[in-house]
Amino acid sequence: MSIIVRENEEKIKEIREHKLVLVPRFVFWIAVIILLGVWDSPQFVLIGVAIVAFLSLLIKIFRWEYTMLVLTNQRIVCQVQKGLFSRNTIELLYKDIKELSYANRGIGGTMFNYGDLKLSTAADVTHTFEHIPEPDHVVELIGKMR
Repeated sequence: MSIIVRENEEKIKEIREHKLVLVPRFVFWIAVIILLGVWDSPQFVLIGVAIVAFLSLLIKIFRWEYTMLVLTNQRIVCQVQKGLFSRNTIELLYKDIKELSYANRGIGGTMFNYGDLKLSTAADVTHTFEHIPEPDHVVELIGKMR
């Protein structure tokens, strides 16, 4: 992702979702291919499923790569890649952040230290950024920038 950096602005940190968000899709497609192989499915079915699996994984990796939270010394920019041709961008100034919190959920979030970051603005809008690695450090960094 490339954000336009303003005059007198510098990037502090770029954050992507935790890499573990990629694991369930890999596991699912590997299980499907193994099951089809065990059930003696025709070769063309295995090849077709393998192609679909490859494309599905490629799209997931593409979305992961281009979904990013960027902290600068003036603002927070979040770019969310929804699909191949769909992207949302949110820009928040530090002065507009009213409340800042995070939550680690489940055993994975606790063991691998990732969670959801919630930012509430003065306009009573809450933005949630999911699967952020080390959310406690991100909250601390944003707190220092405010």
